[in-house]
Amino acid sequence: MIKRIKYVIIVFILLVGFSCKKDTPVTVEQNNTPPPPPPSVTVSNYLDNYSHDTFMNDYMPQPKTVNSDCPTIISESGNAYAIPGGTNQIMIYYNNSAHEAAELYYGVKGVYGYFKADLPASDPDTVYLVLIISQAVTQTNFTVEMNMADAQGNISEPYYIPVDLMAADPGKLQVTLSFDQPNDLDLHLFEPTGTQIFYRHPVDTLTGGYLVADANANCIHDTANVEEILFPDSVPLGTYDVRVAYYMQCIPSVNTIFSVSALYNGETISPSAGQNPYLAEFIGNASGASVDCMQFNICGHSKLAHFRFPVNKHFRHRPTKVKIGDK
Repeated sequence: MIKRIKYVIIVFILLVGFSCKKDTPVTVEQNNTPPPPPPSVTVSNYLDNYSHDTFMNDYMPQPKTVNSDCPTIISESGNAYAIPGGTNQIMIYYNNSAHEAAELYYGVKGVYGYFKADLPASDPDTVYLVLIISQAVTQTNFTVEMNMADAQGNISEPYYIPVDLMAADPGKLQVTLSFDQPNDLDLHLFEPTGTQIFYRHPVDTLTGGYLVADANANCIHDTANVEEILFPDSVPLGTYDVRVAYYMQCIPSVNTIFSVSALYNGETISPSAGQNPYLAEFIGNASGASVDCMQFNICGHSKLAHFRFPVNKHFRHRPTKVKIGDK
């Protein structure tokens, strides 16, 4: 089965000085110097989650206990690797403690700016998060910082997740698959001509599109769990379809969370229905199953995307969850 998951402060200080004497009018001296601008390096140099969660113009909030213990992040699971312009899907496990968690804050350790995500009440102790990695990131690794808050104002201690970046050519059109288990998943892209780019046809010599790597081919684990299809320079106009296939289960009895993203000229393709990136989960041994993740049109400088949710025995669409594979 496939499980589709939908989730994903400016401080101004006015300094006033004054002195008083008996029978002397009070003189107020006001500092009109504007606050300093944000640092040149911000979270936008690492993450591009602006279209999905709320950007907060400040450093990550500090832990705070108002009236009781706050929710605490216990652990997480996800892909330890990512590429510029790709995604990294993370499952976060937390303890609600005395109050239910209401918000998740996440950013990059020591970097200005962060994102705020509202937490759904339907999953009281887990949340799925898709990190959209900026094409502009130049570091080979960085650390994601997270904490949680409840409605009473309690803020948890920070939780840190290291991310290692693989070298990648971002390309003009970039479609990326990332998954969290060493199983053999495959990325397929159908071009406007009907030509399919995938592991059996990795290069289209006419259009220049190509598959960068076939991850974990035949269960030979390459540690990355990332596949990428690029068009380096020019992109043919027309309609593209993106599919993910579960080719082979390499690790018994595990579910595989995956995400797919599509960028054009470095920007996330805007969907007219559904979401980009696409987040889902193969349940158990789903060998032979596949899912059509998204469809988008490249029309000159404009871009339009919409998602297709086919109805078959492997696929079930719900408002917040979709599963594919064994029950």
